[in-house]
Amino acid sequence: MPEIPETQLAYIAGLVDGEGCISIDKSATGVRRYASPGAGLILRVRIYNCSKPMIDFVNQVWPGYVRKITWKSNPKHLDAYSWELLGKRAAIFLNTILPFLITKYDEANALIVFGETLDASWKCSSDSGGGLQLTPEAVRLRRLAVTALRYAKSRNSMRKSQSWSLEEVITRVKANWPPPSTCV
Repeated sequence: MPEIPETQLAYIAGLVDGEGCISIDKSATGVRRYASPGAGLILRVRIYNCSKPMIDFVNQVWPGYVRKITWKSNPKHLDAYSWELLGKRAAIFLNTILPFLITKYDEANALIVFGETLDASWKCSSDSGGGLQLTPEAVRLRRLAVTALRYAKSRNSMRKSQSWSLEEVITRVKANWPPPSTCV
């Protein structure tokens, strides 16, 4: 990928902060019933806006998926557009814009940690018909990352009963990653 000027990265980070959504969602394709817990999750970064030129600019700088959203329930609403990245590409993108994020900094950190489990986190398993399953370490780290994301999203709410900080979770997760390769 060509070098992207910092001003453009900062602008796009501002769009993610203000108009974006950072999430870990269930995969639309579904997962076999014998798959590992956490195997059917996907990283997602979206920016929504009514300005098609702005969404096209983001897509030009960092190619992703663009779609038009029409509000059939209320024809008075303007059409909107979304730009989206999934999986490892979402984690790489967030890692690149992380220094420029403000309101979604902690959410991005949680997704980056989850993204680190996407590459070397599978093991050969005869239990799954010879397929691959997430390693127990990857399942645990994904659960920690999901918990960290929930915590980051709820930080400004009244739910502050957690006794750990997001930084502690991220440090704990990164200290235990990557696990040794288990697939021969």
